[in-house]
Amino acid sequence: MKEYQTFYKVLVGWLIFLIVIFYAFTKYFE
Repeated sequence: MKEYQTFYKVLVGWLIFLIVIFYAFTKYFE
């Protein structure tokens, strides 16, 4: 169960990272 929690945290972290990168790109190309 602990491995699942760690995996979930990593998944959420990557999701936030991708959203920030995408937002930065849209701001840059505007």
